[in-house]
Amino acid sequence: MAGLSLQEIADFNNPAAFTRSRTVAASATTSPSSIDTSTNKATLKTQSLNESFSLVSGISNRLELIQGNLLTMLQLANEGLSVTNQTDRDEIFGKLRSLSGGIDDIVDATLFSGQATLDGRTLNLSYTSNGTVDKRLELGNYYGANEGGLDLSRQPSYAVTDTYYDFYSSSRNANSGIVGLDITEAYASQVQSTEVELDTGTYQIEISYEGPNSTVSILNSNGVLLNTVEDVDLSGSGQELVDLGVGATISVEKVQLLDSVDKYPYDTVGPAKFYAKLDYRRVFRQDLAQEGFSQVTQGSVSTTYNKRLTDSSGGAFEIESVELGGVKPGQVGLASGSYSVRVNYNGANSSIEVKDSLGNLKYLDHKIDLSGNDKVSVNTGLGLTFTIDNDNYANSTGEVVALVDYRASEVSNEEFDFRQYVTRIEDALELVATDIEVMANVQNDILNLNSLLNGSGLQSSGSGAFVGQLIGGALDGTTSAAFASNQVTQAGAEIFQATGNATAVQAEVLATRAASAQLA
Repeated sequence: MAGLSLQEIADFNNPAAFTRSRTVAASATTSPSSIDTSTNKATLKTQSLNESFSLVSGISNRLELIQGNLLTMLQLANEGLSVTNQTDRDEIFGKLRSLSGGIDDIVDATLFSGQATLDGRTLNLSYTSNGTVDKRLELGNYYGANEGGLDLSRQPSYAVTDTYYDFYSSSRNANSGIVGLDITEAYASQVQSTEVELDTGTYQIEISYEGPNSTVSILNSNGVLLNTVEDVDLSGSGQELVDLGVGATISVEKVQLLDSVDKYPYDTVGPAKFYAKLDYRRVFRQDLAQEGFSQVTQGSVSTTYNKRLTDSSGGAFEIESVELGGVKPGQVGLASGSYSVRVNYNGANSSIEVKDSLGNLKYLDHKIDLSGNDKVSVNTGLGLTFTIDNDNYANSTGEVVALVDYRASEVSNEEFDFRQYVTRIEDALELVATDIEVMANVQNDILNLNSLLNGSGLQSSGSGAFVGQLIGGALDGTTSAAFASNQVTQAGAEIFQATGNATAVQAEVLATRAASAQLA
C-alpha cells in the first residue's frame, strides 16, 4: 500500500472509520461482535453440477482476495515490530484496521442465491441434474470478529452523529427572534441507565430558550418527545455541551451580543424556540483484536468522598452525583487522576471549582444560581459533569466537597503489540489456505466428473469451454450418479492435482512464522 498523508493517517485511526451498521441498542448489547457467529444458519444447497461449479469458483476467487488482504496485513504487522516513531506506528495501525474491515466487506459481498457463503454456513453441493446432495462442505466463518475463525477484530458498539439545519429549522429560527445560538456539533456519548439509545435515523432538537434555565429536548421524526434536559445554562458567551442522555451530546455555541438583552427577551415575553436536526447512526467500531487492548478506552469516574450539608429544619444541600461528560471543542480535557470538587453555597451567587491532586485550579464557575430547589447540572466541558441538589436548604451559606477518581477516555494504539498480531494473522492464513485447498479439490472433482461423463480431456478450472458445456446441458441424465461417483473414486490422485497455490501459501506462512520466530 502507498504511504498515507498525515490527514489520511488521522482518518484511518478515527474511531468512526471502517464501522459496520448495527440494530441492537448499545445498552442491550451483550457481545462486542456485530457478526452472528452461531452455527444455526440455513444450509445453502445447489441444484446442479453447473450451480456447484459456479458456487465453488466464486468462493475460491473471494478466498484468494481475503488471502491477499491477510498477506498484506502480515507484511505490515512485521514492519510494525521495528517502528520507532508514532507517525509510522499510526500509519501501520490504520492500514491494518482498513484491511481487516475490507475482509468483512468481501464476506458481505460473497453471496449465492441471496445467501452468504463465507459466514460458516454449510454448503450442500449437487453433482447431478436433479439436485441430489453429493458433497457437503463446512467452510470457516471469515468475518474478522469471529473469535472461532479469523479472530482479527472486535466490534464494540459506537455511534456516528451529525447536526444540521434543514429548511424548516432555518425558517423557524429566523422568525424566532433568538440571536446568538448555534448548535455546532454532536458527539456519541454513553446512554443513561434510565433511557434508551436512539435508533438509526433523523431527530429534531428543540431548545426552549430562557437564559440560564433553558431546556433542550429531542424528538423523533413523528414529533414524539424522547428526552428533555432541564436547567441548561445558555446565557452569556462560550460553548455548552448538552448530554441528551440517549447516546448523543450536542455542542451549543452561545454569544451575548447586547448587555441589555441576552439573545432574546425571555424575561419579559417568555421563552422562544430554537431548532436543529440530528442524524444518528448506530454502528460497530472496527478495533483490532488483542487481549487487554482497546483503541478507544472508555472513561470512568467514581466518587470516593462526598458529604451533604443539612440545616436545623431538615433541609439538605449536596453534590448529588458526579458523571462523565464530553470535552468542549478547543479545550484540553482533564487528565486521568484524583480531583476535588468544591461548591461554595451562597444562594444566587454560589460558585464551584475543580482542583487536581496538587491543588491546581482546573475549572471555576464563580457565579452560579443555586438558590432554587431544582437540581442544577454543571458541565465543566473538561470531561466531568455535576448535579447539585438544594433540597430546601435554609442556611445562607455553606460548603460541600466531593473527591473523585477520574479516568479520561482515550484513543491510542501505543499499547498494541504487533508481535501478538502477527501470530493472529498467521493463524488466519492457515485457515484460508486450508479452505482454498478444499475448493481446489472440489473444482478438480467436478472437472474430472465432467470429463468422465462427456469423454473429454481434463479442463482447467477457468475454462470457458467447460462452463459452456455445463450450460449447454452436458449432463443429459444418461449416466447414473452412482456410476459417476464410482469412476471419480477410481480416478484417485488424478482428481486432486490443482492444489499448488494452497500448498505454496502454506509454505509461505511457515516461512514467515520461522522468520518471525528469529526476530523474537
